[in-house]
Formats: sequence, structure tokens, C-alpha cells
Amino acid sequence: MSDSDPPLYVTFRIADRAALRKIIQQYGSMGPDVETITIVDPENEYSEPLSIEVGNLTKKQWEALRVAHEKGHYTSPRGGHLEEIAEELGISKSAVSQRLRAAESKIIPAILGASNKGR
Repeated sequence: MSDSDPPLYVTFRIADRAALRKIIQQYGSMGPDVETITIVDPENEYSEPLSIEVGNLTKKQWEALRVAHEKGHYTSPRGGHLEEIAEELGISKSAVSQRLRAAESKIIPAILGASNKGR
């Protein structure tokens, strides 16, 4: 995929886990052109894809989330401490904390609200 082409998202319905493994192995060998985004297990009630609106995030909030994610802020054990994120963004640790909290306060209710629909 070139930088000028928008990404395409494709949804498959796979019969079983063995078929899924084959597909992931096959497309995994294609390098960075193909990425697994979502795998849903219909037997797990919490494993459904969610569509949430993130257009209400500011550019600064989005950038803070992106950098925090890249640095491992949302992994366990946690990486990407506020100091590292602040340094990359060129802002204070307090500003990073405020941006992340503001972004999370918009995203988390949307996720929980979307995941509770139809239950």
C-alpha cells in the first residue's frame, strides 16, 4: 500500500480456529502491507467489534494518545511514563496527564456505552 492510498478494511467469517491460523500465517508473511485489526469470537459476549466516534477528540488529545500508545503507556507492565510522553510532545508532564485524561473521558464512556447496546 502506498502512502497516498487509503487503507482498506476487509471482514472475513472464518469457520474455525485452524482456518484462522492459516489465514494469519499467510497474510502475516506479506509484511507491513497487511495488519490484523480485530478478531471476534462469537462465543465470547465481550468479543464483539465496537464502533465508536472519536471525532470529538482534539488533535492534541489524539496525538497524546498515539504517543502514549506507541511508548507502551497502556501495556502491562506499563511503559511510556508521562515524562517520556511529555518529552516527545514537547509539553509538560501535567499537560500530558490532562490531555490523556480528557481523551480517555471521551473514549471510555463511548466504549462502555457501545458495548452495552443490545445486552
